[in-house]
Amino acid sequence: MKSWKKKWKDELNSVLPALDKNILNEQTLKAVKEAEPKSTPVHNHKRRFIWGAVSGLVVAVLVLCVVFGGSLFLPEVKQVSAVAVEINPGVVFVVDDGGKVKSVSSLNADGDLIVSDKSFTTEIIGTSVENATKTFVDRAAQYGFIDFNDAAVRISAYDNTVKLGKIKSSVENYFMDKGIPAVVFDQKVSEKAFAEIAGVEDAKNDMVKAVEKLPELFTERSIGNKNLDDIKEQYIQEVIMGNVKANMEKAVNSLPDSPDNKEQIKRLKWCLDNLDSVVNDPSLISEFIISFMSIMDGEFAQTFNDLISIPETKAEYLEKLKKNYDSLRSARAEENKGQYDFEREKITEEQKQAHLDGVMQNHN
Repeated sequence: MKSWKKKWKDELNSVLPALDKNILNEQTLKAVKEAEPKSTPVHNHKRRFIWGAVSGLVVAVLVLCVVFGGSLFLPEVKQVSAVAVEINPGVVFVVDDGGKVKSVSSLNADGDLIVSDKSFTTEIIGTSVENATKTFVDRAAQYGFIDFNDAAVRISAYDNTVKLGKIKSSVENYFMDKGIPAVVFDQKVSEKAFAEIAGVEDAKNDMVKAVEKLPELFTERSIGNKNLDDIKEQYIQEVIMGNVKANMEKAVNSLPDSPDNKEQIKRLKWCLDNLDSVVNDPSLISEFIISFMSIMDGEFAQTFNDLISIPETKAEYLEKLKKNYDSLRSARAEENKGQYDFEREKITEEQKQAHLDGVMQNHN
């Protein structure tokens, strides 16, 4: 029995006329060609792949920008911090992300003595905070603020930007080389505690900006909103009745007692004994200055002639204050020269640790 396919073919052949062989081949080829899928050039596939990869990368970057707030296209924010160094005197340094000192402000009047010296600020600005701290400690030693038998320094920071350990080591090495027993404390404190140390009040949003706003000298911010009369009184008590009187007394007492100047010296001594009244009396202070200048000469006389007059403005007060600090630095350096220059035997690590243990034991 014939299969259905063969039967169907036989039926079609009996109905349709037979085609010429050439026509059959042509039609078949045409049908085959039309049935073939249209091919795409290879380079089009590559182009689609490249554009697909690029568009995918763009999308990925845009997503990252959304997630990170566009920070991929912004310059990196530099971390700036601050460090406080306290001996009495005390200072606070603003430190950049490279560990270099950007600025310095004193934390008390004794700190003003060092910070008001332009050679000090010139030396430390732009150097490492370790070097600046060591330089500050050395100046404090020169001016008699360091106990050469039992020194103590406290270093404070409020974040991890500053490497407290490196600063501490530099100060410890300084004391060991100088042969001075010392304890150096380093501490990380809260921003609130650091603000109290630095003496800033508006540090809630940006500690560094608050510290950078501080005047270089503590005295400049201490006079704050004081009126001129209060500033004048402060100058009289702190400068005239302090350093000025002490140096003038020393100078007058060192003068030879000769018949030519006997009366003048007697008058000067009386003025110095009653200096708090003399400075407020224009005629008496004028007489005192003339007498002092006639006996004493040179730069010393000129300096104290300028300092004994009361400032009439805040700006004049600050200028006179700096001149007073210049005089104090010279006097203190001369007074402490023997101790500072004395060559001591260097301290070993074991001796340093033994001293620290003893201090800790004494203070529980």
